Amino acid sequence: MIRFGAKVWARAAVLGVPMALVGWGVACSSSSSNGSTSGALGSDGGNGAETSTGVAENFDAMFDGQATLTLKWVVTEQPAFGYGYGDAGGVNAGAGDGGMSVVPGVQVCVYGSDGGIPCVTTDDNGIFNLGGLPPRTNTVISLTKDGYGPVLKAIQTASSDMDGTSNPVRMLLSDDPAPPIGVAVDWTTHGSLSFFALDEPADAGGNFVADIGAAVALTPSAGNGPFYLNGAGDVDLDASALELGGVGAYYNVPPGNYTLTFNDPVNNCAPIDVFFAGYGFPDPPTSVQFPIVAGYTTELVGVICTPKPHLIEAGP
Repeated sequence: MIRFGAKVWARAAVLGVPMALVGWGVACSSSSSNGSTSGALGSDGGNGAETSTGVAENFDAMFDGQATLTLKWVVTEQPAFGYGYGDAGGVNAGAGDGGMSVVPGVQVCVYGSDGGIPCVTTDDNGIFNLGGLPPRTNTVISLTKDGYGPVLKAIQTASSDMDGTSNPVRMLLSDDPAPPIGVAVDWTTHGSLSFFALDEPADAGGNFVADIGAAVALTPSAGNGPFYLNGAGDVDLDASALELGGVGAYYNVPPGNYTLTFNDPVNNCAPIDVFFAGYGFPDPPTSVQFPIVAGYTTELVGVICTPKPHLIEAGP
């Protein structure tokens, strides 16, 4: 995968990433600041969390000539638990996002920017254009609207303007049913996480498919999970690794900065170098980093998994 500039977005367009589970129930003000390479901490606006931000390979911006970037994205409504994904039954089936309604009127902010980067609102087509973003920087985007669960997106900006409209941000209605995980979910003082893993190479149609068999571990260990979803979008309480859905979730996670590590016996999994999947590239390289903030779901952090090389012993 080409790592710099706009060249990567062609790959992003064919991901067809499935949605995991988002939280709901609290209307919070948006606020994260963009810091230095050492990782500055951004205020959470009173929720008790700090979000780690920092410049990542900012040097390549000088070659592209853009001092600031614009992020274009679309927000859609996520079907509730058990409703599958998109318009065709399973989380990886059919036309995917074609069955989702767009969400106008969503306030989109750089979390913790304190007005340094003005917030914007999605238009009638659910699309927003957020300008003034620094290149190659770990950034947290917040999305809030009455009636929907607040969402955070941990991203790493590129070196040129970004268009993520082929992989929407999903928001769940506040009055949708709670996930059937056997414990009550605190949507106010804790946060939640949705994650995914996809296989490379893609299928015959050019779409990435779920990585089946990868297990995840959260560091530091916290909250309830992981919970893995099956191909119908339902939580499988007996699952110990990713299933056909390729997505999963954690709930009741205290605010803080976390690392999610993927362990796949047959594939090597590493962060996707496009902006929607979390911060890259942490240690170990099979991990992805992101913040958890009280009252928000950190939505869809994940990895691409490729077959491990086969070692052949040399002859005598």
